[in-house]
Amino acid sequence: QWGPWSPWGRCSGTCSPAFRVRHRDPIKFPNHCGVPALGLEDEYELCDYLQECDDNQDCLLSSWSLWSDCSCECFGIKERSKRIVRNAKGDGKPCNATMKEVFPCNPGTEEEVPEKCLSSLQAGDCELSAWTEWTDCSASCDGGQRERERSVETPNLKGGQPCNNTLKEVEACSTVRCPNYHKCQSCEWGAWSEWGLCSKCGGQRYRTRIIAKMPDYCGALCDPGAAKEVGTCHSQCADN
Repeated sequence: QWGPWSPWGRCSGTCSPAFRVRHRDPIKFPNHCGVPALGLEDEYELCDYLQECDDNQDCLLSSWSLWSDCSCECFGIKERSKRIVRNAKGDGKPCNATMKEVFPCNPGTEEEVPEKCLSSLQAGDCELSAWTEWTDCSASCDGGQRERERSVETPNLKGGQPCNNTLKEVEACSTVRCPNYHKCQSCEWGAWSEWGLCSKCGGQRYRTRIIAKMPDYCGALCDPGAAKEVGTCHSQCADN
């Protein structure tokens, strides 16, 4: 006799197609002439309430990092940056934004110069290095991103102008559409596990397998009932 089903687990993905599973255990085993529990020990179902996975995704940037420590006790700079969390895909919008910011510190903008710094340095403006070459594009078609950056070569000195310019830039590249040909990826099962031990009573054993590759938007789904296989075996009860 089967026990109650457990609650449904989490979906295997955040967009469709995805699946979830629930489990149950036998609570009463048969004697030598009883009938074993029939049916699935694990049940799978599609998460059909999720939205379809979209081939078009906008580029997504992280929030600003915390400000770094000031580079000097007097007339230094501090930085903060962003990173690309998700690249643009298909017709999604690329990231065209500032990736790193630099500001003066000790003193900061509109702050009084610390007394200990008044006589330590002579006047001089902050100077930035030249831009580096653009990096290779992250994709060959359907839109990608590339980056370039520069650094502070000379911090501003007493009375000099601070650097308030961008240190890192990102722009779109390879925006031409990829060829329309697409080979659909169907769901693929992994290898079967080894057979489990025979149940003490009931003459059952099982083996399982997991999904090795999820299908894409046009691929065939795996049969949820094909994740576990039940086989017969000689149990100890049969000898009593």
